Amino acid sequence: MARSPSIRRKIFQIKYKERKRHLETLEQLAMLCLLDAEDEADEDSAMLIAAMAIDEAVKLKQDMRSKKFGSRGSYNRARSDQFFNILLHHFSDRFFMSWLRYDDFLH
Repeated sequence: MARSPSIRRKIFQIKYKERKRHLETLEQLAMLCLLDAEDEADEDSAMLIAAMAIDEAVKLKQDMRSKKFGSRGSYNRARSDQFFNILLHHFSDRFFMSWLRYDDFLH
């Protein structure tokens, strides 16, 4: 049985907050290591941790973008026009209106 959208949204929010908290901890660790560095090896370790934090921040941002808007692809005007022409000319008014109501429900 599939989960309802509200449950999926709550799970996503919980996971996002958890990842955000881990990211903040990783950033703080990188700063502390950099401040307490005594030699070049310690500085290199701190920079490696900072690079990991930056990489994780980029991944988190990409995940948020893909979850919010769905999978992204290039916009193809010809295919979009073709889809709407088929919808307008080959289906009944009732079907068209039900599709519009369904589309409004999704957004």
